[in-house]
Amino acid sequence: TRLLDTRDNGGAPLSGSLDLVIAGIKGVPADTTAVALNVTVTQPTEAAFLTVWPAGEALPYASNLNMVRGQTVANMVIARLGAGGAVSIAVNAGATHVVVDVVGAFSPSATDRFVAVTPRRVLDTRDGTGTPAARTGRTPISVAMAGARGLPRTGIDAVLLNLTAVSPDAETHVTAYPSGTPVPLASNLNLGARQVVPNLVLCTLGAEGAISLRNNSGSVDLVGDVVGYFAPG
Repeated sequence: TRLLDTRDNGGAPLSGSLDLVIAGIKGVPADTTAVALNVTVTQPTEAAFLTVWPAGEALPYASNLNMVRGQTVANMVIARLGAGGAVSIAVNAGATHVVVDVVGAFSPSATDRFVAVTPRRVLDTRDGTGTPAARTGRTPISVAMAGARGLPRTGIDAVLLNLTAVSPDAETHVTAYPSGTPVPLASNLNLGARQVVPNLVLCTLGAEGAISLRNNSGSVDLVGDVVGYFAPG
């Protein structure tokens, strides 16, 4: 779910810092203590880095995204919420537009537990792993996760995977979402033509224990390696 896009309504790029309230917003539980976010920067004016940290605390010496002028780049961020159920976001130099999509929440009321696994390949459109061998166009593909490569067939609610886009023929973005649901206004990977770009993706399973992946423009090969899943209990 998209929480922030500084481009909306002709908005100005971020210069300095801002606070973003998340707890209790757009379906995020009010008792959330930490969140998983996909954070994207676009159109930075110079080389810089972006930091996400709990609101109300001192800016830490850390970075979540590193960028060069004009680049669009994304990364998944897990951040603890601070004052007012918010995170702070800062760019250390210049200005950049920032897009934030929430993909998960950690809270005392949560019933899921995380189970780490040895990385295992569940998708490779280059050789037909997990889907027929073919570059992915704009039509979403569905990839079964429950029961795939030794994952449980039942009792699995979401997966954590490293998703890599390989050599698109156009500038594009890729969105992961539960199968059987509408394509959300969100992105997980942003890349230019002929680039190879990975990102960590957290995605709830949908119909038949699967996730869907949608490429926005042109065609691209996609590779997915599961590193863990969330199970009840």
